[in-house]
Amino acid sequence: MPTLWPIPTFGILWIIWKVLLHRRDRRVIQQHQCAPIPSYPHKDPFLGYDLHRLLEKSKQTNSLLPTIETLYRTYGNGRTFKALTWGIPTLYTTDPKNIQAVLATHFDRFGVEPIRKAFNDPWIGAGIVTSDGPLWKSSRAILKPLFAKSQFADFNKLEIHVSNLICTLEVGRGMVDLQPHFSHLYVNLAMEFLFGLPAEELLPQVQMTVDDFLNEMQVALQGVQRRVALGPMLKIAAKDRPWQRACQKIHRVFDYCIDKALIDNANPPCVPDAIPSEAAQYSFSLVQELVKETHDRKYIRDQLLSVFLPIHNASPIAISDLFFQLARHPEVWKGLRKESLDIGNQPLTFEVLKSMKFLNCVIRESLRLLAPLDRVLRLALRDTVLPRGGGPTGEQAIYIEQGTLIDIRTNVLHRDTSFWGPDAAAFRPDRWLQSDLRPKWEFLPFGGGARNCPASNFVLTQYAFIITKFVRRFAAVENQDATYEFVDEYNFSKRSRNGVKVRLVPGSQFD
Repeated sequence: MPTLWPIPTFGILWIIWKVLLHRRDRRVIQQHQCAPIPSYPHKDPFLGYDLHRLLEKSKQTNSLLPTIETLYRTYGNGRTFKALTWGIPTLYTTDPKNIQAVLATHFDRFGVEPIRKAFNDPWIGAGIVTSDGPLWKSSRAILKPLFAKSQFADFNKLEIHVSNLICTLEVGRGMVDLQPHFSHLYVNLAMEFLFGLPAEELLPQVQMTVDDFLNEMQVALQGVQRRVALGPMLKIAAKDRPWQRACQKIHRVFDYCIDKALIDNANPPCVPDAIPSEAAQYSFSLVQELVKETHDRKYIRDQLLSVFLPIHNASPIAISDLFFQLARHPEVWKGLRKESLDIGNQPLTFEVLKSMKFLNCVIRESLRLLAPLDRVLRLALRDTVLPRGGGPTGEQAIYIEQGTLIDIRTNVLHRDTSFWGPDAAAFRPDRWLQSDLRPKWEFLPFGGGARNCPASNFVLTQYAFIITKFVRRFAAVENQDATYEFVDEYNFSKRSRNGVKVRLVPGSQFD
């Protein structure tokens, strides 16, 4: 008869290990004077499905923001409470001290790979947005300098694409939905940044139209959204065939461009020595730079998709939301137009756009209220202590165990009346002219810490350029939407469900 002594021995060792861990945790809690975290009273104490259902329902009824604000007020201490997300312990916090600790001070103790990789793989795989540790560091080290290198090239191309868009809009003088127009603008900009050709020239080479590609991207994003909603049930869910087909079609486009770049890199054209033209000096494509670093096709594709996604998805939503606000605040458009006309015929350089104070205030205010990405997620990779959130006032430190999900809702953070004032929910760009308004961890349109968007400054400059070109050409932008308020639609990012329906009123630059 076989011996069974290893089984009880293993059980005893496991109990001893748990006791030692508990004692260690108690010492840490006492050392940092950690206090209990307020909790959401789940009806389902195992998975927390009741809260998941409440939040999903509020998305459908355009009440997600007030629902979350109510949760903070009712069950938390104003800024922090804990709950369950598909059985995973979750800390909801909008406390700037905690946000700083998670995104910067204790950056190495929190990660994204356990959250993002399963939901995005095999679409993006091991890209910069889905990885942690050495892989993320190496990707960041390669990509960050390339954004700086590309700035002048992309700025020249932006001039062409925005002028073409304005010409298109001038043809029709009635109501227009700007949202799809900005999607087309940015898919062209993204393709030209990545591959050196705009989408309208590149995609026919793989027998695809721009609209076909945008439709496939929508299917892919919707698939990721469904996978996130499934949580741990994803492992047993049926295969999402439409999502897989969309991913394959998008991969086909990227693989075609990568193969072409690899061939071009292996067989550079033989040209006589000469001083390159200005256009040649500014010629840039991200894929050309990446193939100089590696020939790993999947690695290159993962990085390209990681860069393409925010350019294609977040940027057109952000600029669309800006026009959504401007159509409802005609006095702001007049202020922008006056500031733009005051600078005369000066070329729109980085320095000129940066000097336009009111313009930059308008951009920041729109991003504060309608940031496309309204939450930041991290997973605790080890046990740690956060500075605040415990006790009835939330001023005491809290102990966070490994495996805890950190859910930072920036849409709540950006409306905190204790920092932004009693009119925090109002669109008021001149608040940014106040000398005492200096947000740090209270304002996160591009994330924060080491994982913040490496191209944020250039993205803001793009927004400034687009708006200035529009206010120089159009005397006014008038709202044509019967629904005045912003109605959320979630598809990976948040955008206006009703689009951005406006009428652009022509006007001379020198009115």
